[in-house]
Amino acid sequence: MPLIQLNDLNFYYEVEGEGFPLVLIAGLSCDISNWVFTKPLLVKNFQVITIDNRGVGRTQIPSDPYTIAQMGEDVIALLDYLHISKAHFLGHSMGGAIAQTIALQAPHYIERLIISNSFAKIAPRSLFWMEHCAALYDAKKTPEETMPVVAPWVFSDNFFRDPLRMEQAIALRKNYPYPQSAHGFAQQVAALAAFDSRAWVHKLSLPTCILAGKEDILTPLEGSLYLHEQIKNSQLMIQEGAHVPVLEMPDRYVDVVEQFLNE
Repeated sequence: MPLIQLNDLNFYYEVEGEGFPLVLIAGLSCDISNWVFTKPLLVKNFQVITIDNRGVGRTQIPSDPYTIAQMGEDVIALLDYLHISKAHFLGHSMGGAIAQTIALQAPHYIERLIISNSFAKIAPRSLFWMEHCAALYDAKKTPEETMPVVAPWVFSDNFFRDPLRMEQAIALRKNYPYPQSAHGFAQQVAALAAFDSRAWVHKLSLPTCILAGKEDILTPLEGSLYLHEQIKNSQLMIQEGAHVPVLEMPDRYVDVVEQFLNE
């Protein structure tokens, strides 16, 4: 797909498959490659729309700071461009925060909402780690240096039982042609730090599924429990694994997603 201009920035997006539209919104530092294992499964039944958020992948890095709400406006602008008036939304981690803002400001775009491994307010410990990772970006550390810092926060214990999986994760990072810049990462972290839906998340009432991981330490289970308590018409699904089931167990993840979307 070509780059398009939305809200005065150039965005990269992809549309694949047929059926009812399903928008996938990735998390911090993740672009459309976040869905590399899940998207091929989902396009069998849905028209899947993915976008590189502001400051990551092939999308432009803004010169000024921005908010999670603005990132939600970018997604809506893409749907308007595509003439899509209604879709399912799946937001993972920071993408779950973005999806919450869309559900508040433009709920008429959403048929069913999935908030995966997310939060109403990022945990202080997690924010501390993210800010430390921003320093690693500034220091221009290699994937061999950064992955041992990142992996324990996002992968399950089972991931580390096979040393080859870490080698593969490092190789993917080394070979990926669109790495995020230090500035792009820092801007996304700042937007996350300022996000807090606790004053309004109780207003959401769309059919919603909250997905959580038993071993997730980056977005702990209590954050998902809080969302479930606050959002009317929500159901909570607690899965095995940690923060990135989209990468670690895509088949089981898609099974849960499709079960909810097909209810």
